[in-house]
Amino acid sequence: DQLVWSPDGRRIVYAVTVGDAPMLRSVRVAGRVVEPIRTPGRAVAPVGFIGDTLGYLEPVPGSAGRPNANRIAFVRSNGESATTEAMQTVNLGNGSAALSPDGRRVAALVEPGGAAGSIWTIDLGSGKPFQKVADLPADVRFRGAAWADNDRLIVATVQRTSHLVLFDQGK
Repeated sequence: DQLVWSPDGRRIVYAVTVGDAPMLRSVRVAGRVVEPIRTPGRAVAPVGFIGDTLGYLEPVPGSAGRPNANRIAFVRSNGESATTEAMQTVNLGNGSAALSPDGRRVAALVEPGGAAGSIWTIDLGSGKPFQKVADLPADVRFRGAAWADNDRLIVATVQRTSHLVLFDQGK
């Protein structure tokens, strides 16, 4: 479960499940007011902000009966989609995603069930689809990712022995 702070530090976005439908909520820190966030489709988890545009994970259309088939999407503050076709080129499986601090790049940690995971990145301004930057051994699972700066991604993984390994992938 992931919490995301708005760039101005006034709101926290998080995911909840209402019935069978996951959705995003926002809480204003000062007034403790909770509001739903309108998204064009279902929203599984927040990823981060680029200005007033929110990145989130959404189920892949037509994935009913296929658990954890998610992709990254973006929504503007007015509820309109800001997702491009290039952004939807990677199915994250049950992985996750992380935005670079400047909001220009997204790292996707793809973990398709029991198969080997992989790391993909996309430059949001390029219009090009995600590019694969690394494959992981089959016995390694993701635990999270964060950008060290705008060019270096650090990925935490765990193997059967539960040791954490940091992966630092340069631009």
